[in-house]
Amino acid sequence: ATKFLLHCGTIYHLMKGTGLPRILDTGISYLDNHSIIVLVRTIHELHLAFNFIYVAPQATEEMALRHKVWELGAYLDRQKFPATEQENIDKLKSEKEVVAELTAGVRNIPAFRTLTPAQQEKALRGEWRLGYAWVDLAEFAGLDRDEFRATYRYLCSYAHTGHLSIFQMRQAATFAELYSLTETWIDSTMGVISHFIYDYVKVYPKASELFRLHPEVEQLAYI
Repeated sequence: ATKFLLHCGTIYHLMKGTGLPRILDTGISYLDNHSIIVLVRTIHELHLAFNFIYVAPQATEEMALRHKVWELGAYLDRQKFPATEQENIDKLKSEKEVVAELTAGVRNIPAFRTLTPAQQEKALRGEWRLGYAWVDLAEFAGLDRDEFRATYRYLCSYAHTGHLSIFQMRQAATFAELYSLTETWIDSTMGVISHFIYDYVKVYPKASELFRLHPEVEQLAYI
């Protein structure tokens, strides 16, 4: 949730425009819509990850399993990075014990035995999506599958430096055109924020107290 909030805050800040220090008496300012769109993709993924791990599961055991697999994945990922400093070498060595404990923990959750053999292998590798594609997670979260697929492909073209991102930058000849293009993704961001708040309150019911005290906030949240 913190990571989600930080990215949303950065999107808000970038929409104000970016100004660089003057160089040779020349001021440079621009709207970095590319970074905005990349961050929009990230918050989509963060919402779907939160929903898949904590909201979509039908039982507490299933949620516990997905959380532990997600946690295991972080330690396994770090084991893949080479360490050169002795402190980091020692850290990786000590974390192998954590990996072993988490792996045993995953195996011991009854919900693990309900997974298919292929999903069990992925779980033990820390692959928290368990073989599901992002579009599957979107469907689990109640989003339209085809609409999300189209949106996500577009966002990925910016994240992976597809030619579309350069092509559209050239087509937006004026600041107003570029701002208009970017506003579409601000609308998308607002939708994701609304979905995230809805899911967050399910996981942390006490958060709904804010809505009781400030009903105008609830009206804004559930757009």
